[in-house]
Amino acid sequence: MKTCRARRNSARDGVAIVVVLGLIAVLMMMAVAFSIHMRIERTGASNYRYGVQARHMVWAGLANAIQDLDGLMESGGQPLMYPDWRIASSTGGSGNAGVLSSTAASYMPSSIVEEARMSGASWQYVRDDKGVERGRYSFVIVNGSGLLDANLVGGETRSTGTNSYEIQLDNVPGITSVSEFLNKAGTDGRYETFPELVNVNRRVGDGSSFSVYSLTPYKDTYDIGGPTGERVYIGGDASELATKKNDILTALSDAGVPNPSLVYSNLLDYVDTDSVPRALNMGCVERTPMINEFIVLYQISFDAGGGISGTAGVITEWVYPFVTASKEPFSMSYDIAITPKGANTVAATVPAGLAGSHNQANLTGGNASPMSYGTVPEVTTFSGSTTNMTITVDFDVAVKAYIDGPGGRVDEVPAPYGANNGLQMTISIPSLAQGSSVTITNSWECRDPRFNWVTDGSEPQWYSFAMMSALPAFTVSPGAENRVVDLFFNPGTYGFPDAFDLDDDMYMHVADRPLQSLGELGYLCYDWMRTVRLYEHQSTPNPYPEAKKYHEVLDHFTIWTNDYRRGLVNINTTNVDVLASAFYRMPEEEYSTNRLMTWANAQAIAQQIVAGRPYTNMSELGKSSIDWAALTTGPTEICKESAIRNTCGLLTARDNLFTVIIRADSFSTGLGGNASKGMTLATSRAVAEIWRDPVPDEDGNHRVLIRSFRYLDD
Repeated sequence: MKTCRARRNSARDGVAIVVVLGLIAVLMMMAVAFSIHMRIERTGASNYRYGVQARHMVWAGLANAIQDLDGLMESGGQPLMYPDWRIASSTGGSGNAGVLSSTAASYMPSSIVEEARMSGASWQYVRDDKGVERGRYSFVIVNGSGLLDANLVGGETRSTGTNSYEIQLDNVPGITSVSEFLNKAGTDGRYETFPELVNVNRRVGDGSSFSVYSLTPYKDTYDIGGPTGERVYIGGDASELATKKNDILTALSDAGVPNPSLVYSNLLDYVDTDSVPRALNMGCVERTPMINEFIVLYQISFDAGGGISGTAGVITEWVYPFVTASKEPFSMSYDIAITPKGANTVAATVPAGLAGSHNQANLTGGNASPMSYGTVPEVTTFSGSTTNMTITVDFDVAVKAYIDGPGGRVDEVPAPYGANNGLQMTISIPSLAQGSSVTITNSWECRDPRFNWVTDGSEPQWYSFAMMSALPAFTVSPGAENRVVDLFFNPGTYGFPDAFDLDDDMYMHVADRPLQSLGELGYLCYDWMRTVRLYEHQSTPNPYPEAKKYHEVLDHFTIWTNDYRRGLVNINTTNVDVLASAFYRMPEEEYSTNRLMTWANAQAIAQQIVAGRPYTNMSELGKSSIDWAALTTGPTEICKESAIRNTCGLLTARDNLFTVIIRADSFSTGLGGNASKGMTLATSRAVAEIWRDPVPDEDGNHRVLIRSFRYLDD
């Protein structure tokens, strides 16, 4: 019995050892697992720390890229309005960083990816306060300026250029179907990134003609050094413009426009709805007929028996120099005074029947037709007899006239009407023998019917028959263009030098509504035969030496109430087709659809604009390096200025956009501080879209907007 009990106790002692050993094994496994877990956690925490460091270094890289942009956008200490490069990268460091990944490359057109890869972006190192290198970054900057904003382009009929949706896409490279692009854009909503545009719409090729953002400051006037003031708003009706009179006058003067008071008055008449000029003794732009010429015709026969008979008449000519019909009918009233002179021998030779006040109702036969002339004749006969063998005829005819419309007086010569008897013409025949007959003509021609109110000779608005008869084969021209007008428009034909800076014609347009384009200021007169110039007239000298040959009205005014505008095309772009799309199908005559700009002419304009770069302000489109007159099909000054007038609202010189791709590494240097043998602990890539104002602010800094920022996964 004792032997069996001893054996059982010995077996129990062995189980305890096994249990202890098992517990020790479990504890060892738990310790190893805990150790491994802690090491993983430590590694994860370290990786997270290094990843955060890398992401912070991305922002350091972006800040450095923005700082580098300031240097890249300067030349000789002066800001540049537009980058003259497509790709820029970090420089001054070491190595050739592989900035572009496949995702990063999708943020630029495929046509420039290889150029970006080969840009030689170098590493810039980040050091701690002890000078130890803790990381590095590198970046590539892609110039995305001067392209079409895909979110704000196309879909509307081309008109006067009031918004960017008028830009026509038919010939933009990469567009496979304009209608499909527009339909897809309409259903997709706004494209926020370049890859989204290219991959979602799929109608833009590689997207090399497009960006997805645009912004133009439009509140201030500026030069290359910074803001110089604020634009003056002139987009309202006449009553609103009247409240801004002093500001408008100052801005016109600053724009180099002579006679700003006259231009201001014409602006009010241009936008108001009536046809009554604000003043009759200033150049007129209201849509009315204008008094243009006075002619006296005198025919007398003195027969062998002493009988005297004849006909005398006064013709008053009017011209309607507008390209659209008038809105209402008009009537003319005129006064004729006959004054015999001392040498006149027979009272019957003086046509007293002409004297008095006369009226011609319905002057234009209804609404005046475009570019029309008309005459109002007043004719009388006379007769008598004398025993004299010879007679002398000698009398003066004075004529003045005015035109009324339903709204009141629209023209008068002279102005004011009671200032004098008008224009005087003498009929003189020193000696007329029996059996003879004579016809005599005398006249006054107006050189510019918009400036016709001075009849006392204090201003040379009217030219007499005696003056004009010195020209070859001069005859009066009732119902047609005055010879004096042809003399000033074509002086070379008459052997005279071109001594005046005149328009090429007298065609006029008035809208009777608020301005839709700043270029409409080009319709307004500032002097006889001179309207506000949107481009430089190259062939003529300037009678205003203090003024420019083109006027900078596009830079000093605005018709938009917003301080910023979007969707505009930068005139400093080097992309000819993008720039040409802003001009394509532009109406040369906005009141008609007869003349639309062809793609060939649009490209020719764009090529000349690109060749004339750079431009600081929009008005510089008027400089002589661009032959606007040759690039439109219409013969009139209205057509020649149309490319600027009807496109300036789609253009800007102040919109720069950049895509910055950054790679940053959290970095450990090798032994002895050898960077080339160090270890990359974490890498982060990001892409940022940056808008930058090329014009510095009052403190000399350039405004920068980080429009979007995204970390990339690869």
